[in-house]
Amino acid sequence: MLMKNKFNLIFKKRRHWFSVDYDCYTKYPNHEYARLASKLRLMSPNECVGLIESINDADNGLYYEEVFLLDADSASDDDEIHISPPNIIIDKTITISFFDMKMLLHEWIDFRVK
Repeated sequence: MLMKNKFNLIFKKRRHWFSVDYDCYTKYPNHEYARLASKLRLMSPNECVGLIESINDADNGLYYEEVFLLDADSASDDDEIHISPPNIIIDKTITISFFDMKMLLHEWIDFRVK
């Protein structure tokens, strides 16, 4: 099963004259995973790789930053991704296992680079 389906997420690519926008949203606007969709929307493929590396470090007992900060200009202080082994916690409300989050990040990366 694809993680985007498990979390009721839709990935959409919008082409413009000279650019492409990548969107992620939930099938149900008031769904709890809308926060997850908003985080993915802000994340570049490089940020996804960085979060995967941090998750791997935490999972292997190595040093990691407890809070993963997004680089996007549109990210705010309210955009929190906490690494709390064996889970990721989004905005203090959504808990996702390391495995599921890594699989979802890989799906987002694949979508963005294809």
